[in-house]
Amino acid sequence: NAEARGEYEHELMQKAITEKMPIYGICGGMQRLNVVLGGTLHQYIPDLLEHKEHMQCAIDEENGDSEHPRNAVHPIHVQPQTLLHVVAENAATQFVATDSSVKSMDVNSVHHQAVNKLGDGLVASAHADDMIENVPLIEAIEADPEGQYSNQFMLGVQWHPEFEVSHLGRAIAERFVAESARYARENNRFHETEMIERENALSKVRPQDIRVHTGHEWQSL
Repeated sequence: NAEARGEYEHELMQKAITEKMPIYGICGGMQRLNVVLGGTLHQYIPDLLEHKEHMQCAIDEENGDSEHPRNAVHPIHVQPQTLLHVVAENAATQFVATDSSVKSMDVNSVHHQAVNKLGDGLVASAHADDMIENVPLIEAIEADPEGQYSNQFMLGVQWHPEFEVSHLGRAIAERFVAESARYARENNRFHETEMIERENALSKVRPQDIRVHTGHEWQSL
């Protein structure tokens, strides 16, 4: 059931943090990471936004029908000098500059909860335009480079990169795979021969072959 699953995910996240494993949280995974580290959530953002359209559905203009919400988008603004910003700049993402220090891009929007108070050792690395109590809605979190998890790959995004083929989504997945391989090698999780075989296999993996679990189903990037 949902309660048992929540408890299991909580314990799994705690274990990953304790073992200093690379962590990449998508949507609910980002929220779980924040809560495990002592943060809080906005439970239902439509009640907190005046226009109630953060989780929007795209409209088929020709037929007037609502499409699946995974087709809806809204802009986010990536903060400079963050892990997400570095990954995004290394990707072939088309940015629209809002000023000299913050970059913007469109992402999908299918969530009704959001990060409120940040967990210990975390910083926000992207925000939406929407405001709750005069604070921009957080769209991505990561380890504080000056905090206790600074040596651990830790990134959470509120959107679903697997819902759309984007350079940024693929770049994050590739970085996560690379960090996981490095972690395994440095912590002797595999025998040397097995590690070489796995690295050779990873070098042949195409981004579109990478699959992630959304909390409901497996999706390809």
